[in-house]
Amino acid sequence: MSSNMEKHLFNLKFAAKELQRNSKKCDKEERAEKAKVKQVSKSMSGVVKSMDATLKSMNLEKNEVDSLLHEMADEAGLDLNLELPSGQTSSLAASVASTEQDELSQRLARLRDQVS
Repeated sequence: MSSNMEKHLFNLKFAAKELQRNSKKCDKEERAEKAKVKQVSKSMSGVVKSMDATLKSMNLEKNEVDSLLHEMADEAGLDLNLELPSGQTSSLAASVASTEQDELSQRLARLRDQVS
């Protein structure tokens, strides 16, 4: 029986050492993975900062364009309303088309009068 006990004891010691090696290996892999995650996190942080700067510059460009449009409208003595409520753009286009149609009709009538 003692030889059986010695075999079990040996197997238990062997298993304990193997578990310790696996534990150390897993700890090492965990540290490596954490380092990778940290590096990706820093990289993503850089990407986000870059995107933020790009969006801010795009907003600036839009503001500059709006400002230039207002300045040109002021010089021409026009009232420029860049922020039309949705749905009014089609009625605006219809009213412009209607005005143009009226002008064309008047011109046609004048031409007919000249020919007659």
